[in-house]
Amino acid sequence: MKKFLLVLLFSLSSLLFAGDLFYYSGGKKHYLNAKFSRYEVKNFIPKAAENIKAFYYRNENNDFVGVSDRIIVGLKDESLKDKLLKKYDLKFVEKLGDDIYVFKTVDRIKTIEIANKIYENENVEFSHPDFIKVRKKRSLDPLFKYAWHLENKGGDREGVLYKRGADIKAVEAWQITKGEGVKVGIIDDAVDIRHEDLKNNIAGYKNYADYGTDDPSPTSRPGDYNGDWHGTACAGLILAEENDKGSVGVAPKAKLYAVKDGVYLSDTIKAFRWLESQGVSVISNSWGTYSLDDAMNKVFKDLLYKGRGGKGVLIIFASGNDGYNLDSPYYQDESESPYVLSVGASSETDEVTSYTNYGKSLDVLAPGSEYGTIVTTDVTGAKGYNGYNYTFDFAGTSAAAPIVAGVAALVFAANKDLTAKEVMDILENTADKIGNLTYIDGRNDHYGYGRVNAYKAVLEAKKRAGSSQKEPPKFDEPQKEYVWALYEYLFQREYDEAGFNYWVNEIKRGKTAAYVAKYFFLNSDEIKKSGVTNEEFIKKIYRALLNREVDQEGLIYWKNELENKGVPRAELFNYVIFSDEFQKLCKNRYKITPFDQDDQLKAFVERFYFYVLQRDVDGAGEEYWVEELRSGKKRASDIAMDFFHSPEFLNKHVSDEEFVNIAYRTLLNREAEREGRAFWKRELERNLSRDELIERFINSEEFEQIAKKYNIVR
Repeated sequence: MKKFLLVLLFSLSSLLFAGDLFYYSGGKKHYLNAKFSRYEVKNFIPKAAENIKAFYYRNENNDFVGVSDRIIVGLKDESLKDKLLKKYDLKFVEKLGDDIYVFKTVDRIKTIEIANKIYENENVEFSHPDFIKVRKKRSLDPLFKYAWHLENKGGDREGVLYKRGADIKAVEAWQITKGEGVKVGIIDDAVDIRHEDLKNNIAGYKNYADYGTDDPSPTSRPGDYNGDWHGTACAGLILAEENDKGSVGVAPKAKLYAVKDGVYLSDTIKAFRWLESQGVSVISNSWGTYSLDDAMNKVFKDLLYKGRGGKGVLIIFASGNDGYNLDSPYYQDESESPYVLSVGASSETDEVTSYTNYGKSLDVLAPGSEYGTIVTTDVTGAKGYNGYNYTFDFAGTSAAAPIVAGVAALVFAANKDLTAKEVMDILENTADKIGNLTYIDGRNDHYGYGRVNAYKAVLEAKKRAGSSQKEPPKFDEPQKEYVWALYEYLFQREYDEAGFNYWVNEIKRGKTAAYVAKYFFLNSDEIKKSGVTNEEFIKKIYRALLNREVDQEGLIYWKNELENKGVPRAELFNYVIFSDEFQKLCKNRYKITPFDQDDQLKAFVERFYFYVLQRDVDGAGEEYWVEELRSGKKRASDIAMDFFHSPEFLNKHVSDEEFVNIAYRTLLNREAEREGRAFWKRELERNLSRDELIERFINSEEFEQIAKKYNIVR
């Protein structure tokens, strides 16, 4: 069955207007406005694109994007490739990784139409043009001389009262490491690989803009508007050498792999893939397009989870300098991807800068300057910002991102066993909480998790060296090891003798592992008052109950479920205790019954409290429903109907859309997909009753599986 029933209103006239032409990305349509020739947009596109035959359109952000005869396609089934080539008369251009392909059409006027038709195939993950985009550099241009971002001693400088300590604490971190042995990648407009302050730290380079050479050095002439000086300044902030010349980078002992980006989206994908092949740990990006495409996001995900031999590559993006709220549906920036670290800029006075883009995707801040600039390397000689080897004219989130890349290099150097996700967590969790806004669960939308602190981050990395799972004491009974693990990883303290013995005896009296963990952990005042964050909660659950660290993908998944989808923490707990992994651990290692029928019945009833009534369980009510199920008076379907018919729920007066969402989550155990939500909402509007919708969901295979999971008759 095809994903969508598409009706393409495709006009071949020279002028196309919004609503006539669109492409798919992120599972939705993105419209393109009036068509232009490459000659009409010559002053707005990269020079390397001037000779490429393409049509240009304005996208939803009013930026120019070019469409040539190239399409990027993500295939779920590789055997489909030859069928697509034949069906649409395409030519194979190249393969970008395991499952991303670039095809060429016979006529560029049909590129978007063919891309959309390919997207209809259920074995295609994504399909859209291989866009030519204008990558926006994220730097600013005031003037200032000192490297206050490394060590800010405060004082009045040119009329601005700098705040002492408003820096990344680099000097302190350097007492531990300066980035030795770490490979850092950068993708930008160009990098002066022969610069006196960079050349000894350049380990490799590639050029996807100027065909026929790998040299990524700047080619713009002195005085050129929008010259390619940007990447050299960013590189210096990461790792300019300690050599008594000019500036010094955050990680002066790290090594750089520099890439000059090309004009096609596929060029940028190749840049990331090449850096991955070189074994880099972190990639710095001080640019963005406000229009993240599926192909690019797929690469980000692959690198985070599969790069560096499975440890992952940390991708860093500047959030941008336009003061935008990136939660707006008009923007889909690279920095908003869940697989990258988004960096905003902090000021000399330890506040977020006025220009930093903000929103739920913002992770951390680093110095970027509000009132002056940050000193760094410039293109050698007469070229560059100042016509000198160093510039005092660089600032913005373009400066903040490479500074964070340098800090990440220090962290990787301090502990080479860390995964990319762990380094991301360290940078977030050790950041200084600056500014006057409230931080909820450690962050807010304007400051992220705060301004990075290199010293704290490096110390945390050293602390995590080796396994975080302690060797348990030698107990005479295996049940004691289970209780010890609960104290060690849930409360993170030594056990008290009385409490320890009480819970061991409860197990000997027949209490299940699930019961002990639930009342020992989830319902304890000690945990409720500790203010543990969602991420800490996830890690505690995995360490204590599964005797291992949470895998990166699991951490991402559960953080998203808890923070963005409203899933209660009890759902994670129940997922773990009913897992095969937990059952095997209990039976083979701890010699404890993992759970019993009462644990299952309670977990089933809790779902309806959480999702239908949207509140915590009350003990008396839970016991009533459990007894109804235990005695056979009620079945799973009866419980569902009773909760949806309860006065407490009916008095909420939820909309049809809210009702559908609740039914999906409660009865099907998943989020409503867009098409499904729209279908059932439409059915309700056509006089399908809500009871009829519940009955259909209850009679589904998915609800049957939920009932079986909890050992209940449907």
